[in-house]
Amino acid sequence: MNRTCIAAAIIFLLLGGYSCGRSDEKSEVGSKVKEEVGTLANKVSGEVKKLEEDYKVLEAEKDYEKALEEEPKAPAEAMGEEGALLGEEFEPLE
Repeated sequence: MNRTCIAAAIIFLLLGGYSCGRSDEKSEVGSKVKEEVGTLANKVSGEVKKLEEDYKVLEAEKDYEKALEEEPKAPAEAMGEEGALLGEEFEPLE
């Protein structure tokens, strides 16, 4: 009886192993997932390139604004003198 039960258990385990083996559906799902991961990786790399370009543009704009701020300005006295010269050359019309 013990030998018969052990033999039956082994047969059930073997049949269960064969029925639970890999099927074609699982491999198809795996290949679809790999394809999706590949396409998402390509999309992400494209987005990263766009963001890097945008960052470079922003840095260039910041550098340009700094250069404008650091540019030497004419002293206020020179502006007043020019205004005075213009005022002397042209008299207002009445």
